[in-house]
Amino acid sequence: MNRLGISRLIAIVFCVLVLMNGTAVAQTSRGTLTGVITDPTGAAVVTATVTITHLDTNVKRQTITNDAGVYRFDAVDLGTYSLSVQKTGFSEA
Repeated sequence: MNRLGISRLIAIVFCVLVLMNGTAVAQTSRGTLTGVITDPTGAAVVTATVTITHLDTNVKRQTITNDAGVYRFDAVDLGTYSLSVQKTGFSEA
């Protein structure tokens, strides 16, 4: 193998290592929690307040359901959570 071939090989290996390092940095210990809130007839419950509480830290986060009754929490830390839903006219779940 000549010098040009070795230089290209080193450059390719370097690029592969850089790209692999970028994917390793993207790993996270957080997740997404999503669901749909419906009433007993199966209809979506719009603008319900959904609260999650991390049981170890007691940290609470809230969101509101959309027009399809869907809620979503992004970047949820690992752990055990309780979930509650409030909407005027409904009993708390």
